[in-house]
Amino acid sequence: ANEPRIKLIEAAITDKNGKVEFYEENSGYAVSSTDTKHATKWATDPNFSYTKTEVACISIETLLIDHGINVDFINIDTEGTNYELFCLLPDWFLHQIKMICIEHDNQDKQIIAKLNNFGFKKINYAGDNLLASK
Repeated sequence: ANEPRIKLIEAAITDKNGKVEFYEENSGYAVSSTDTKHATKWATDPNFSYTKTEVACISIETLLIDHGINVDFINIDTEGTNYELFCLLPDWFLHQIKMICIEHDNQDKQIIAKLNNFGFKKINYAGDNLLASK
């Protein structure tokens, strides 16, 4: 069934609009990424293989302004570029949202410090993900 509150955006989220190299993982482990270092890390395993391609991308600012102004929650899990995208979230957006889940890439202390400035408190960790809310 169609859900009118869900919108599919067929683009990678980056710091720019246009095209970006994408490393599509072919083994079913859900570790595809735009980050070369992330793809290289997994490619050492003989069970993994990647197809390098080019995909459409939009900036996180374009995503928020054109597609996500009225949201309370954001989940960032972009396989290797989580912290970089988090740093690109505008202050107005961090004031607006009430909850965030982010794969922290061992940057959890920096993320929590920034989120505290916007009234967030750490709720918990779920694996590699940090959950925080106001």
